[in-house]
Amino acid sequence: MRTSTYYIGIGSNEGDRLLYLQKALFSISDQLGIIQSVSSVYESPALGFEGDNFLNACLELESEFTPERLLQVCLELEKSFGRIRVEKGYANRPLDIDLLMGPTEFNTPSLELPHPRMNNRRFVIEPLCEIAPHLEIANQSIKEVRKILEKDQSQPITKSKTSLLRSKKELWHTSKNVVLEGCIGVGKSTLCKAIAERYELSSRYERFDKNPYLESFYKDPKAYALPVELHFLLDRFDALKTSQAAEGLVSDYHLSKSLLFAKNNLNEIDFELFNRYYRWGERLLKAPGLYVLLENNLDRILENIKKRGRIYEQNIDPEYLKSITKGYQNFIRRQKRWNILVIDLSLLPSYEDPNFFEAVIERIEDTLLEVHWKKQTKKTTRIKKGLTLF
Repeated sequence: MRTSTYYIGIGSNEGDRLLYLQKALFSISDQLGIIQSVSSVYESPALGFEGDNFLNACLELESEFTPERLLQVCLELEKSFGRIRVEKGYANRPLDIDLLMGPTEFNTPSLELPHPRMNNRRFVIEPLCEIAPHLEIANQSIKEVRKILEKDQSQPITKSKTSLLRSKKELWHTSKNVVLEGCIGVGKSTLCKAIAERYELSSRYERFDKNPYLESFYKDPKAYALPVELHFLLDRFDALKTSQAAEGLVSDYHLSKSLLFAKNNLNEIDFELFNRYYRWGERLLKAPGLYVLLENNLDRILENIKKRGRIYEQNIDPEYLKSITKGYQNFIRRQKRWNILVIDLSLLPSYEDPNFFEAVIERIEDTLLEVHWKKQTKKTTRIKKGLTLF
C-alpha cells in the first residue's frame, strides 16, 4: 500500500517528560508507520499559559494512514498517556502530539495541514528545521522562519544533549550485549529467544549439549566437577570474546556464571586452579551493557526443570538451586560499575500468562532507556528490583 510522509511534533511538560516522549515514539512506531528521523530534544517555557517547561521534538513519519485516521490515533495516544483536553486555552499535559505537515494541504473542521500556527512557534520550527531543512511553509523556507523566530526573545529555547530513539528495535540494536542470567530453570533461554526473534537480534545460548562431562557430573559431582566447569569456562569465553563488542546482542549467560557454579561445585584445591583460568579470561572481557538477573521461587524453578525434561536434571537437589540463587545475589552486590536489573518473576502467575513476556520485556526496555540516556552523562544504572504487570 502507498505511504505518505508526515511531520509530527511531540511535547510534554508534566510527569517524566523525557520518558513520555520516548514512549510516544515507540507507540507511533508500533501503530502508525516507520519513523524515518527524529530531532534532538528541545526545552522551552510554556507558551500561552502559566506552566512548567516543555520538552519538544519533531519526527518524520512514513505512514499508510490518511490524515484523519492519523489524527484519530494520535488523540487516542494522548489520552492513553493521561492527557485531559480543556475546552478553552491551554493546560499542562503529559503528552501533546501535533500533526504539522502532510503530503498535501488538508483542511477540515478538525484538522488543517500545514498546522496553522506552526510558523509562530519556535519550539516547533527549531526541531523541524533540524530534520527537514528543505521544507517550505506558506511560500517561505523553514530556514527563513527559523531566523525570524531566533530574534523573538519571548521564546527562548535550549537544545538538549539527550537523544531519542525511533523504535524499540533501535533501542535493542544500539544496546551492547544484554545478558539474561539466573538460576537453572528460571527461564533465561526462553526469554532470550523471544527477544531475539522479536527484534531480529544476534543471540548467544549456553551450549549444554557440547559439554561431554555434564551428564557424568550429575551422576558423580565430585569426580567430574573440575572438567565440567573448565569446559564451560573455556566454551563461554570463546563465544563471548568474539561477540562482546557487538551491538544488538542478547545472551542467556555471562562468563561470571562459571565462577558462581565453580564456587559451589569445586573443592578448595580445584577451585584455586579454576580461578587462575577464570581471572585470565575475565580481564579480557568487557562488562555487559545490561546484566539482567531473573529470579523466581523454588517451586516454579523445579516445575520448569521438570517440564523441559533434561534427564540428568530431574534429580537435582533443591538445596543446590538455593545456593546458586544466593551466589547470584552476592555476585551482583559486588559489581559497582555494572548496569544491573533484577526481575522477580514470582510476581507473575505463570509463564503461560499471555502478559508474561510483555511485562518482562517492557521492564528490560525501560532500564535500557535509562542506560541509553545515562551513557551520555557517564552514570551507571544501579540495581532495581521487582516487576509490575500492566
